[in-house]
Amino acid sequence: VAGIETDILVVGGGPAGSTTAALLAQQGWKVVLCEAETFPREHVGESLLPASIPILLKSGAFDAVEAEGFLPKYGATMVWGSQAEPWSWYFRDASQRYPSSFQVTRSRFDQILLENAREHGVDVREAHRVLRINLDSDEYVEARVLPAGKNNPEETFTLNARFLVDASGQNGL
Repeated sequence: VAGIETDILVVGGGPAGSTTAALLAQQGWKVVLCEAETFPREHVGESLLPASIPILLKSGAFDAVEAEGFLPKYGATMVWGSQAEPWSWYFRDASQRYPSSFQVTRSRFDQILLENAREHGVDVREAHRVLRINLDSDEYVEARVLPAGKNNPEETFTLNARFLVDASGQNGL
């Protein structure tokens, strides 16, 4: 179809966007990822659950995450609602295969996942803010993108994609 610049546009370079982009690129899709910020960026820390381990393995990011030396996480202790007594639970009780996970520094974790997407052939464009999405066409999605270093909305460019993944997070498109 004329005018399509990429198969898939992923908006957002956090864990969901970068992992999705890497997995799609592994399947042979041409993927462009637009992230509004430049990494590394500060973000609230994260406790990963063991269910994230198979996804990290499949995406190719596990070795880099493990090599970073993040604190291993084996479970959690919580106080809930009006219950004053803390209670604990352990990952090994739910999964013998993945009895631990990681307590990650989000800025570094996000950077690792974004680099993994790049290594898998994703065209990663940091500091590229998607300002508007046009879904009027049956053949492609049209995105208006403000590139790095530009502040004037008149300096946007159009990026056409067959498919759109909105992983822009709580601020959304």
